[in-house]
Amino acid sequence: MNRKRIGHGLRRLRCRILCGVLMMAWGLLASAASPVFTNHFKDTLSFDNGDRISGRLMFLQPDGWLGWAHADAEQPVLFSTQNISQIDLDGRGGDAASASAWKVRFDNEDELSVGQAILNGDKIEFDAWYLGKTSVPRNRVRTMTPVQTNFAVVFEGPRGTNGWTSWKVVSALGEPGEWKYQDRAFYAKEAASIARMIGLPDSFTMEFDLKWKGPLNIAIALFTDSLKPISLANKEDEPDFAGFYSLQINSFGANLLSVKKRDPLRYLGQQSVPGLASKSKAHVEIKVDKRSRRILLFLDGVLAKQWTEPSEFSGEGRGIRLVHQGQGGVRLGQLKIAEWDGRYEDRASSNSVPATGDVVLMLDGERVTGQIRALEAGNILLATELGEIRKAVNQVRSIELRASSTSAIPKVQSGGVSKTGGDVQVYFQRHGRLTLKLDQIQGQKMIGTSPVAGLVEVDTTAVSRLVFPSK
Repeated sequence: MNRKRIGHGLRRLRCRILCGVLMMAWGLLASAASPVFTNHFKDTLSFDNGDRISGRLMFLQPDGWLGWAHADAEQPVLFSTQNISQIDLDGRGGDAASASAWKVRFDNEDELSVGQAILNGDKIEFDAWYLGKTSVPRNRVRTMTPVQTNFAVVFEGPRGTNGWTSWKVVSALGEPGEWKYQDRAFYAKEAASIARMIGLPDSFTMEFDLKWKGPLNIAIALFTDSLKPISLANKEDEPDFAGFYSLQINSFGANLLSVKKRDPLRYLGQQSVPGLASKSKAHVEIKVDKRSRRILLFLDGVLAKQWTEPSEFSGEGRGIRLVHQGQGGVRLGQLKIAEWDGRYEDRASSNSVPATGDVVLMLDGERVTGQIRALEAGNILLATELGEIRKAVNQVRSIELRASSTSAIPKVQSGGVSKTGGDVQVYFQRHGRLTLKLDQIQGQKMIGTSPVAGLVEVDTTAVSRLVFPSK
């Protein structure tokens, strides 16, 4: 980008702030509460034309005006939501996956982590700390997956570099460097590798917080036995190593490779992730199940890609390796690896749900078809051709509910801030997304109308991002 274009962009941004300051007087009168300001402004406001501004989201009014605290303004600046594309919210202390018992997917692809779930006739009642008690029509629910929370933790940290092996990496993207440890996180500004023999179980969940400045380009080796980074272009010349998977995440998406010394590289598939290029942080969660040969990647709680190994599982080691490719800076912290039972909804199987009944998939591979009559007290009661069957929820992998021709998304009448008629996508910190016609945000309350759950009140401490409809 040349200096002239940069100058134009800065002038447009200054104009936005100046216009907002001129409107503050009457805007503050419309605000129901006086904002509290701090010296830390960590939210990010993105506009349709690509401009971005840091600050703090203070409120959003029913008429579509948003109050934004900025370090250069003594009072909130007002912006019209018609010109906003996205708001990234810094962590406010909540966690949408806390105390969750189920992950629920609806017919509009929204997903929520919820606590108690009770089937009551044509309704399913959920209870989530960030939504309260919510009732949805049964035919709007596609799948329900039990969440197991008492898995053994294999690793949690980092708490230093002890037990880790560092290597400098030769990269065409920059000078070699090394990962450094500070404040319970690893940092790297140049190409670097750090590895550890974790003792990975056959099925595990690995999650961490990732922040970056500049282009993102990181590779995670899974089930490796080599603490030394492997040059994929010259792997045949490397010392002997066992097969592993290389999960590569960059500013545009993710890619998974199967790596064996004497076999050609196998590319298992790329996945673009819209909006990742405009971000500078993400919560990454990787789930691996050796038995079913599946590797799943979640970014900010939303499934980005599920890969299924079509042949023999390549991972032969028990370690991990983190490789920064050497362009920009990256910080990796809050690393946690825990055992996993392989329980997650297989999206491919959802298309095979018979029109005549619900399907309960068991952990041992059994598939039970019938009609779910009751769901409570840790049990599922199904009416089948052979009579009523009771299944314990802790033995269930996932539930696929019968689709209905009447489950088309209804039009919801709401004032909403989306004056173009579109819906705002609300993403949660650890898992899930909720589509809303957003009415207002005031303090820790976000009020809007969901096409599946009706009028809801969301605790904003659980929210990580708001994506506004394209104009």
